[in-house]
Amino acid sequence: PINGAQPNLEPEENESFELGGKISVLDQRLGISASIFQINKDNATYTDPETGLSTATGEKQRVRGFEIGIGGYLTDAWSASAAYTYLDSEIRSSTATDPADSTVGNEVPNAPKNSFALWTTYNVLSHFEQVPGALLLGGGVTYRDEIFGNSANTAELPENFSLDAVVSYSYENYRIALNGYNLTDELNYAANQNARAIPTSGRTFLLTVGATF
Repeated sequence: PINGAQPNLEPEENESFELGGKISVLDQRLGISASIFQINKDNATYTDPETGLSTATGEKQRVRGFEIGIGGYLTDAWSASAAYTYLDSEIRSSTATDPADSTVGNEVPNAPKNSFALWTTYNVLSHFEQVPGALLLGGGVTYRDEIFGNSANTAELPENFSLDAVVSYSYENYRIALNGYNLTDELNYAANQNARAIPTSGRTFLLTVGATF
């Protein structure tokens, strides 16, 4: 749905360019990927998370960056993945008639300069062949820089950090797992629109039991 005050929104236009590649090493057990990109957005809109209404900003936005990822099996028992993304964002034009209200040159909302994720698991039972199944111990972190919640760059959300972990046991078609999220109980934010932020859950544990047939 669209904002009733702006019943005739021009469509948002997006243009993206990307160049990347991927190679495999360690006998194809590990993959490494990298890419550079640029995204141009014309007549950018935002959606209010509470009402679901779309509102046009009339801005032209540009985001440039690169990302690097690596993942796979370091050994038969040890798997790991990591990813890093860098974004350089800029509002290129705005509809403000007063120079004091112009957002030109500001950073694009919700575009962190740096973000990073790391996850790894290890099958402890690989050292005990007489014990059936797989006992995985795993953990990792996710991080992103502070972000702006509006085009004026007057509302800033702090950086996000989450330390997560898992213990799981699987045998044949059965699996039981205990996941821990945000173990350091950080105050993080999942999303924001128009300077209104939505916090994520604090320290959380989730026990799951499943079977496949």
